[in-house]
Amino acid sequence: MLKKLLKAAMLTVCAAAMLGTLSADVEAKPKHLSKKAKVGDMVYFGKYEQDGKKSNGKEKLTWRVLDKKGNKVLIVTEKLIDMRPYHDHFDPITWEKSDIRKWLNKDFTNAAFSSAEKQKIQSTKVVNKDGKYGADGGNDTTDKVFLLSAEEAEKYFKSDDDRKAKVTEYFKQELRKFMIFYCSREEVGDDSIRQIEEEQDNCYNYWLRSPGYGLYIADSVGYDGAIYVSYLSGDKVEELGDGAYNCVRPALWVNL
Repeated sequence: MLKKLLKAAMLTVCAAAMLGTLSADVEAKPKHLSKKAKVGDMVYFGKYEQDGKKSNGKEKLTWRVLDKKGNKVLIVTEKLIDMRPYHDHFDPITWEKSDIRKWLNKDFTNAAFSSAEKQKIQSTKVVNKDGKYGADGGNDTTDKVFLLSAEEAEKYFKSDDDRKAKVTEYFKQELRKFMIFYCSREEVGDDSIRQIEEEQDNCYNYWLRSPGYGLYIADSVGYDGAIYVSYLSGDKVEELGDGAYNCVRPALWVNL
């Protein structure tokens, strides 16, 4: 009798452990965006090319819920969805005048969201504070889609590790093409991808909208999750050079 009781107890414990693991896995999966969304959730909203196989269509975009106010949530893509220059020319530039802002609110928005989804995206007053070193943040703007500021990147993530973001296969393909085109050497593109995969755990740098040391420099988050804001470690706002192929991690407020 004792053996049967012990066996039954062990089976109960094992079953509970399995259910607990299963529940954790289910909870970790993204959910469709709904009024039940809470800070920290992963949710689906919109579609964008991510696996690098255009023949099978776009993949669902996964977002992390950063904030919630009433019936609206602030979300940011969990992965780095594309590579873009902050601005197409090496000019002193603010977020208001940047090409990346135009791209996010036109090309990206049209590619990623249906008409119904666009209706849910809230027009947001985006506050553009001066940079840490006094660079002019420019005028505040009204945007559907935007990049996080350095202050917001500090506020909404618990640590550098939490702030890190991985790239998609589509980004790797685009980066490889970029490197081959500008360096005229195929192995350079392969080496770049290998470094991302092996040394950086598939993470990469991504833009913030805040100015760095001056208006030729934009803040960024490094592949290590640190926020770079100085002249030396910021990224050049230019078509070619160190900052040319930084990643994009869009953010937006959406009505539930």
